[in-house]
Amino acid sequence: INAEYGVDSTVEEQTKKFIFWVKRLDAPIEKKASEVQKFYAFMSKRLRGFPGFDGWSSEMVEEIVTGMERFVMVNIHSAVFNPAEDRERNQLLDARIRSLHWILPKHLDFTLPSDSEQADRQLAIAQSHLLQETTDRRNKTPHD
Repeated sequence: INAEYGVDSTVEEQTKKFIFWVKRLDAPIEKKASEVQKFYAFMSKRLRGFPGFDGWSSEMVEEIVTGMERFVMVNIHSAVFNPAEDRERNQLLDARIRSLHWILPKHLDFTLPSDSEQADRQLAIAQSHLLQETTDRRNKTPHD
């Protein structure tokens, strides 16, 4: 992958070249995702060995790597994610979850007093959070 977007350029230039390359890459999404992971590993290693970061804590370097990853994903999101496939996968997962509606707290590996109003409230809150998480995932933008 190094030959595709240049190894001798600065981190910024290399990142921009990689983004441009991924957007043009005519390959399945899985291949693009694999290339993104390779790029992250390459850049992480490169940044950790960069002389300008001597004396920096590993947490600070990790924060820079995380920022670079976020920048890349915001810029290539539409090239590596297929909303139609995601929607289909989410619908299948949603159907699977709904098929498990018969599972009650007594089927799980913990005890929950069934006559407790507090327990009922906690279950309702947990269900609400799960539904909200599903909604948030469906509406999530690449900037999140």
